[in-house]
Parts: sequence; C-alpha cells; structure tokens
Amino acid sequence: MNDRIKRTFRTYEELVVLGLLGIPIGFVVGGIDAVFGRVLLAITDFRNGHPMQLIPFLALAGAVIAFCYLKFGGKSSKGMNLIFEVGHGEEEVIPLKLIPFIISGTWITHLFGGSAGREGVAVQIGATFSHWVGRKIPLKNSAHIFLVTGMAAGFAGLFRTPIAAVLLSLIHISEPTRRTPIS
Repeated sequence: MNDRIKRTFRTYEELVVLGLLGIPIGFVVGGIDAVFGRVLLAITDFRNGHPMQLIPFLALAGAVIAFCYLKFGGKSSKGMNLIFEVGHGEEEVIPLKLIPFIISGTWITHLFGGSAGREGVAVQIGATFSHWVGRKIPLKNSAHIFLVTGMAAGFAGLFRTPIAAVLLSLIHISEPTRRTPIS
C-alpha cells in the first residue's frame, strides 16, 4: 500500500511540473502564432493593394519554396504528416527548423496570391516547439504530452480560442487510438 501511495504522489508531482512548464510554453507558442497571424494579415493587405505586380510571380515563389524545402528542409518538408508520425510513434523528432520553413513558406505564398491555410501552420508551430521542449524534460511521456498541448496552444494562439484548444487536446489525449486530423 505504501508503494502505491508513493506512485500516486509521484504522478501528481509530475502533473504539476508538466502543468507549470506548460504555461511558459503556451506563452511562447501563442506569441509566435500571434506574430505569424499579424504579419500574415499585413502581407495580405499589401498583396491586395498590389495584385497585378505580385500574382504573376506566384509560380516562381512556389518553386523557390519547394527548392528550399528540398535543399534545406530535410524531414521538415513533411509538415503536418511529420507531426502525426511523431504523435503515432513512427518518428522520434520534429526538427525546429520546421517553424521558420512553415512560417516563411506561408507568408511567401500569401504574398504572391497563393492559397495556404493558417490553421495547420499554427498547429505545426505549437507542436514543434512544445515537442522540442518536452524531449528535454526527463518525465515519462512529456514529449507526447507537450506535442498535443502544443498543437492546442498553436490553435488557440492564432484563433484566440483557448477553450476550443483545451477541448481539442483533451479529446486527443483521452482517445489515444483515435486521432483527430487537423488541416
């Protein structure tokens, strides 16, 4: 019985540590996503003011993005698929360089008139950063826990929907066999 009580206290202690570490991670992810979203709005306004000067270069911009991913991106070129592969245990690491690649690629795409979603970018930012931090914490499942909570923080940071983000992460954690795709 004494061993069971110790395990229970250890579990709660780990939950408190993870919760406290999640707060600054949430601030960082939310901040990155907020900057991403604000710059994206400014880029879209600029493009709307100069469509005829920018749209003709969309194909060239796409080729530059693809070249950069192929030449320098490595595994980060998998994007959201890499996030899901790590979540399912098929891959181990999400390279931090995914963040600048996904942000700059989306900004360039929007600048020249392309269509790219914001949601997946926000989720990838949150998942990448928080998983990176989680891998450095010597607690059981911290990388996976922070992967999921980072996805939620990314969603909340961009759309200012913290309750929806919490529900998204709770659904993901509570049903480990069923993964909810995020586009």
